[in-house]
Amino acid sequence: MGYEYFLRVPEESRDMLAGEQGQALLDKIHAADPPTAPRYPNVSVSIIPDGLLFCDHLSNREIAHRVLGAAVAQLLRGAASVTIEEA
Repeated sequence: MGYEYFLRVPEESRDMLAGEQGQALLDKIHAADPPTAPRYPNVSVSIIPDGLLFCDHLSNREIAHRVLGAAVAQLLRGAASVTIEEA
């Protein structure tokens, strides 16, 4: 359980989600989620056709906020806007 959000970008910006560029985007976002032992992610972020799916697993609110901020910041590097919707 947790909270899920869609982070959507305009259609003209969706190329940044494909292939190696999309994987690099995810790597930068996941870098904001420090490893724990045993490794259970505080959040999960995956690419969807129109943006990202962000899942907060409710284990650490501070880290979830940091990763969400990193996700929005990374998307805004290649998009004019980001729309956040509850899933």
